Amino acid sequence: MELKRRKMREEVRKAWTCEITWFLDQVAGLDERLHYIVINDLILFDDEEPATYYIRVPGGTVGSIFLDDDYNIKEIFIDLNNVVESYPANINKQMKKFIGERMIE
Repeated sequence: MELKRRKMREEVRKAWTCEITWFLDQVAGLDERLHYIVINDLILFDDEEPATYYIRVPGGTVGSIFLDDDYNIKEIFIDLNNVVESYPANINKQMKKFIGERMIE
C-alpha cells in the first residue's frame, strides 16, 4: 500500500495518506479528506515491537496501525469513543481487510 505525502499546515512534520485514510473518510461520511497517518523518525527507528503508525484527524488520534518487521500490517485498531463519532459500530471488523498489506513510502 503506497503512502502519499499530505501537505499540512505546520501542525505535523510528516503526514501521509493511503487507502486506509481514504476508506475511513468514506465510512465516516466525511465530505473532505481529514484522516492522515503520522510517521516520525522515532517510530521508524524504534526497537520496540510492534512498530506503530498513528491514524489522526485534526484534533486527535483515532487509531493505530501495528506493523511487523517487514512493515506488513498485523492489526488496525480504531477507537470508537474518540474524536470522530460517525464510524460504523463494526469499523474494526471492516479494517481487517487491510491486514497483510505492506506499508511503503
